[in-house]
Amino acid sequence: MGKCYQDLILNIKKKIAEIRTDVDDINGPMEILNSTHMLNENFLDELPEILRDRPMARQTFNGQDFSQFPLTLLNYEGYNLDLYFWNKANTSIHDHNFSGAFKVIKGIYFQTTFRFEKIKVYNDWLAQGDLNKIKSEKLIAGDVIGIKRGSDFIHETYHFQGECVTACLRSEARTGPIHSFFPPSLRLKSVPFDLKEIKMLDYIRFLMLTIDENTETIRSLLSDFSNPILCQIIFSYNVPEWLKRVELRSIAMEVLQNRHQNEEWFPEIKRCLERQKIMNTKLGHLMT
Repeated sequence: MGKCYQDLILNIKKKIAEIRTDVDDINGPMEILNSTHMLNENFLDELPEILRDRPMARQTFNGQDFSQFPLTLLNYEGYNLDLYFWNKANTSIHDHNFSGAFKVIKGIYFQTTFRFEKIKVYNDWLAQGDLNKIKSEKLIAGDVIGIKRGSDFIHETYHFQGECVTACLRSEARTGPIHSFFPPSLRLKSVPFDLKEIKMLDYIRFLMLTIDENTETIRSLLSDFSNPILCQIIFSYNVPEWLKRVELRSIAMEVLQNRHQNEEWFPEIKRCLERQKIMNTKLGHLMT
């Protein structure tokens, strides 16, 4: 196993023990990431060896729930050290149910932060309000950003230029939901897939190999999913890449519309979806 990895893990453990801070205090994780110089692009050369030879830590994300390849390197004293890999992709606008910090270790990131002023809560998964940009900035290798739990830190990141990798030192304990936000007005709660839903999605993925013959079956299966998960598929957040296919998103939207087209909030879903389509078109041009 690579010496760099061993030294890194020992170093991070030592620094976590030294700070002995409340896991909601972001200063400790920021200090650790700023002072851990071996956590850099060269460290990534050891990744194939690490994956083959080391025991697997308890994973923050078992699949592609966040980033195109998430990997947890360490669980220690209430903290997780994660790596998130991106290539010509972007996050949703989101808040956090943990605290900590992230460090760019490869690539160039473009980050925008936001403020959400809540106007109306329709239910436990959907709220309407004003989403306003605070600032945009470029982040390069070595930059460290603190992550505050809750609505005090809402952001999105874009990764235009090849492979981008972030290291995230975060509290393992999570409090409350995570939300994604969609301009100009919606906050939607993110929910994990349970085992039954994962297997239903696996079957849908198989049916999509011949989607024309199986559209009605796919529609029937999606009808069993909750509103939050339908919205995750429709808006393509916290889902694996294959779930972002236009045909599947359209079927999910039909299911949601048949279920809720007379609800007061449904026009906002349509309005934000149209806004997202326009933004994704512009983003696609930038990433090609």
